[in-house]
Amino acid sequence: MNVSDYAHLWDGRSREWVVARFAGGRLLPLNAVTGESFVVIEDDHVMAQIVERMLGVGRPLVEYGDWWAKQATVLEARQKIETLTQRVWRLRTRTDRATGQEAQLITQELPALLAELNATPEAQALRRVARQLWRMHEQLLELEQRSGRG
Repeated sequence: MNVSDYAHLWDGRSREWVVARFAGGRLLPLNAVTGESFVVIEDDHVMAQIVERMLGVGRPLVEYGDWWAKQATVLEARQKIETLTQRVWRLRTRTDRATGQEAQLITQELPALLAELNATPEAQALRRVARQLWRMHEQLLELEQRSGRG
């Protein structure tokens, strides 16, 4: 795999590409229009060179969670609530009691967030809910990794 194969990410031909910081601090190219990412590049050295070149020419660095919150639809937010609920259930049934309780604590606001989505599907409410959902996602991801379930 050759770094120059990905030159379109930093040479100005494709302005929609940014560098996104994902959970755990990993930096990856992200198409800010489509949400496509280059997670399929498994060579960390090549990925690091691509990101370095993108940042070196001034491609923006964004927090993926912020990008997701701005792009999310009401349907996607509802799907995220369902996914988070399923992840909590898995942690409650497949790990120790303390981990399950921590997962429940992280997501205790899910019913209120769903109610807010259903009551006020306005853009501001959606962004606020989406940001909270993403924070919960990241906290659960960290808990899953600590418990060996991630």
